[in-house]
Amino acid sequence: MEFKIIFEIFLKWRKLFYKFFIISTLFVIVLTFLIPQKYIISTIIMPYKAEPIHSETLPSEYLTLLQLMPVSYGVYITPSDILASLSEESGILSPVIEKFGLIETLKAEDMDEALKKFREFYKVSIQKSGMINISLIYKNPLTGVKILNEILNNLENFIKKIHNQFYEKRENLLKERFFLVEKQLKAVEDTYKTLKLKYGVHNVEEEFNNIFPKYAELKKEEIEAEIDYKTMLAVIKDTNDIELKRLKKRYLELKKEIEAIENRNIKGGFGAGFGSSLSMVPEISVELARLWRKIESLSEIYKNLLSELENTKIEASRDIPFFSIVSKPGYSKYKKTPKRSHILLGGIFISFFFSISLIYILEFFERVRKDQNLSYLRVFFETLWKDLRFKKD
Repeated sequence: MEFKIIFEIFLKWRKLFYKFFIISTLFVIVLTFLIPQKYIISTIIMPYKAEPIHSETLPSEYLTLLQLMPVSYGVYITPSDILASLSEESGILSPVIEKFGLIETLKAEDMDEALKKFREFYKVSIQKSGMINISLIYKNPLTGVKILNEILNNLENFIKKIHNQFYEKRENLLKERFFLVEKQLKAVEDTYKTLKLKYGVHNVEEEFNNIFPKYAELKKEEIEAEIDYKTMLAVIKDTNDIELKRLKKRYLELKKEIEAIENRNIKGGFGAGFGSSLSMVPEISVELARLWRKIESLSEIYKNLLSELENTKIEASRDIPFFSIVSKPGYSKYKKTPKRSHILLGGIFISFFFSISLIYILEFFERVRKDQNLSYLRVFFETLWKDLRFKKD
């Protein structure tokens, strides 16, 4: 029964429905083709190194860029995250906006407002493969392509600048440390040479190994001479005895020679010119060994720093492609926004909805005007209408 009433009402007002629906549909069609369409210009770039996963570290040339990231894209920051973040940075976009006069085009008061409006139709996204999609919605496709190319150029130059600053700073720090170690090494080597000249030694152990047999032989002769002398003294009480004097002289000469070796320098020295007493052997050995160890340690550090400095210079001079352009900035004549088909279908649906709504609203008001059972509604609307009308003075 209710469906019958609905259809009867529609048949009653169908002519008005046709007129309103046709007029509104024509309006939507005209509006659809009058709305200016904008092209979708896009490009795809890819970091030149594979992305690290989990605990792997980033390539060194990317590390210095991390501080420029406003937010983290995930638990593990990758080169793709860094490039995507940088491509949205004001330092990359501002020169582009200024070069193409987009402040006036976007009707912005200043650069900050222009950046805000520009980012509304400028999008950057990271694909699962790690590739970065950069898209721009712009009314002039050729200008849009130029804008994207300029953004990529600015991105490349910016990263190269950071790269050069990174290695320049690294090289300067390495040079400072290198020259410091070089100075320390020279000072220790000079001290080592001076000490060897002072004691007249080239190698402590080697030279004393040549002395010890002679020293032992002298010590043996001294002991024998002492025993011979004291034995003869015990037998012959006369100190003026010629043989006793000879034994005493021999004993004292040997004792004096041994004391000279043990306690004081000997002119001319022994072995390879060693002229220090045996009592000084521990000190000399320890001091020379300490200096030798320091020379060896500083020499190793010197070699490592020299190698690192050379590698840094090589890395700084390399022209590293931080990203490759997988798909050059371009557009398709079919990729436009907003979609006219969507607008047209949506407009027709809205026209149909309002046309149907109109006839049932009109039917409602007609019944209020004629039906006595709805007199209370008629009084309500009449009163409301009087209240809303402007009274003439």
